[in-house]
Amino acid sequence: MGDTLFLQANFSDSIKEVTTGKYYKLANFDFKTSVAFSKLSSTDLFLSQQPGNTSSYTIVNKEGNVSNLSESFGYLSFLYISQTYRSNIIFIPKKTGVFNIFFFSRYLKESIRLDSLNLGSSSTGGNKIGYLRDVHYIINNGNNNYELLKKNSKLSSVANPSPENIREEQQSTFTFVVK
Repeated sequence: MGDTLFLQANFSDSIKEVTTGKYYKLANFDFKTSVAFSKLSSTDLFLSQQPGNTSSYTIVNKEGNVSNLSESFGYLSFLYISQTYRSNIIFIPKKTGVFNIFFFSRYLKESIRLDSLNLGSSSTGGNKIGYLRDVHYIINNGNNNYELLKKNSKLSSVANPSPENIREEQQSTFTFVVK
């Protein structure tokens, strides 16, 4: 107890398209980021089955915000300023235990047409149209206490090692202990 977690983001509005490696400007865009809050209570449960625990934190929004909280989820909105997306959000734990915060995009089930991108002409002379299918989150440059997650939860990335499961559990989460 007495610990404080800081969720800080500061990234350019030039977003990398992973297939080609090219960067495209997405100004003042809603990434539809969700945050899942879990208390890791059983190694027999997958991360997605662990109990939610948003009530275990006092959340202070300074830049950007976490809002629309349920017991398990919230929405993360970034502040867009000077061609940069930013957040500065403080999480103050109110309970002890092993916890996990997981970041993901609500775009997973649909592709969003990006009319603001100028991708040039197609081979038939029409405009190329860009779509956003997914957003990949890398938390704390990959230093996310994955081994602690592995000790305290059943992992989808072990049971079904798909690229998505591996990326989500090894890059898009942060696991920590509050004593």
